[in-house]
Amino acid sequence: VFGGETQRILVAGWNGPLCTVPADSSPATQESYEGSISCADSTYSGRSFTIGTDDCTIGLIRNPEEGHFLGPVASMPNGQAVMSGGFLDGELHVSQRVEVLSGEFNPDNNLADLGNGASMERGRAWHTATTDMGGRVVFVGGMNFSYGTTGEILDIQFLSTVEVYDPGYDPAPPS
Repeated sequence: VFGGETQRILVAGWNGPLCTVPADSSPATQESYEGSISCADSTYSGRSFTIGTDDCTIGLIRNPEEGHFLGPVASMPNGQAVMSGGFLDGELHVSQRVEVLSGEFNPDNNLADLGNGASMERGRAWHTATTDMGGRVVFVGGMNFSYGTTGEILDIQFLSTVEVYDPGYDPAPPS
């Protein structure tokens, strides 16, 4: 749970079918995560979204193509949340993306992502994310893969490196 004015629950990084818009603009019939219904009837077509704790409003996140499957979330002292890394797809491609979520719901376009464009130096999944006392997020461990020219996995790397995401604000109240 995170957020300022409104508390929100973050549902992030599930691994499963994703509704896509077909080129001919007819309703897609692939399975959505709500079950075997038409994607045209699906409310939740993104892989990550937020739910308001008081009114159950759904807020989609700016880049729902990012799976963040097995990527962690860290709560920030200012009510934001940081979602990082994880698997993008069933092919084990790993994300470098760091998404900062405000928790504020905009009914016009359902965006919760602040869109800061941050990335980790190295994509990773199965890592930890911990917020320190200064409001920075520390990413530790995880794994990544090396791929050949035809897409085959050549190597699995278990990461022992540490990365720090600094949002650039001072979480301490003014004295």
